[in-house]
Amino acid sequence: MYCGSSFADELQMQNGVPLSFSELPKLIRERNDHTKAAEMNVEASRAREGHLGRSYLPQLEANAGVEHFRTGSLPAPSQPFGEVTAKVNIFRGGRDGLEDSIRQQRTELSQAEADSVYWSELTKARRFYWTLVYQREMEVFINEAIQRNQDTLASTRKRLSAGLGTETDRIEFEIQKTNLEQDLARVQLEKKNSERNLNVLVGLNPETSLLIEDKIPHEHSDSLIADPVSVAEHREIRLLNSQYEISEAARKTESRWWAPSIDIYASYGLLTQREREYVDISDRVEAAVGAKITFHLFEGGMSVAEARSLSFESKALELKTAQSHREMSALFQGARDELKLIHELIHGAEKNIEQSKAYLSATSSEYRRGLKNSPDVVGANLRYMDTVRRWAELRRDYQFARAGLLEIVGK
Repeated sequence: MYCGSSFADELQMQNGVPLSFSELPKLIRERNDHTKAAEMNVEASRAREGHLGRSYLPQLEANAGVEHFRTGSLPAPSQPFGEVTAKVNIFRGGRDGLEDSIRQQRTELSQAEADSVYWSELTKARRFYWTLVYQREMEVFINEAIQRNQDTLASTRKRLSAGLGTETDRIEFEIQKTNLEQDLARVQLEKKNSERNLNVLVGLNPETSLLIEDKIPHEHSDSLIADPVSVAEHREIRLLNSQYEISEAARKTESRWWAPSIDIYASYGLLTQREREYVDISDRVEAAVGAKITFHLFEGGMSVAEARSLSFESKALELKTAQSHREMSALFQGARDELKLIHELIHGAEKNIEQSKAYLSATSSEYRRGLKNSPDVVGANLRYMDTVRRWAELRRDYQFARAGLLEIVGK
């Protein structure tokens, strides 16, 4: 739990902490408390394993005390008593083996749940990482647009002084200046919030300044688009399979209610005169060794009803697993198709940037020669900004889609 900042934290907040995209899996695994808590649950389940082996170990019990009692009109003595007993399970109708299987499957279930938590947290971190890079790109780009507008505004004022321009030109660029500054303020706030969220996910002080990439990359050849993937080992499918195995083992356990139990036992103890009438202590010492077989003849049909209920539950889980497998396959194909589409759209956006940049340059030149007016320049600037923003958004969306696909395949 974060309880304040140390001197080291203050230095990190001021100087910045380098954070690469490749470090996110390690940081989420080691510093994210949701992930660590989920791993603790796995260890808790693993600690319960080994039931079958422990079921064959003897159960030892000892008790001792002093008893004050009265029998009829006889004097009321106080006498010591005590006993040591040992009991060893020989056979319980296979129920111990089934319980052992249930505990192993609960560990697998906990591991699948922990994997789901890990991938959920990692995907969030990846998305915030690329969102932050995108917002920093936008911040730089809007500042450049503000500077271009400022240069044009200064040129317009000179033209006004020379009697070559109009007052509406100046007003147009002043309005554009205000709009761009508002866009910049919004992006800066969103950037700060994204940085806070990313810091929290990777276990850093929320106000830490991060040193990350300046631009969202885009690989022209991405192996993730073509790699074959099987969803049979997906954590959600594994989770459902574990639930099915647990339900099946529980059903078999309930179905064996009739199976006998065999135990051997031994005891050694001292009884009081309330239990044995002998005066001498040596005559009240009792020792026993034996074997016992226990049959459950009838228990009201409760186990039969429970077994029937678990049978329906197992069937439901079996159907749910099959449906989830089909849905996961469809989800994977959809995510891969989305990645392919955005991959192709990025190339078209790159061409548009060159064209809109050339259009802006030509419009600005014509404005300086008096062939264009201020709305033309503002419109060309906005068109260029829109194409650059669209290009950045597509690269961001590409990384979002890639993060979603990586979450599905578990990479």
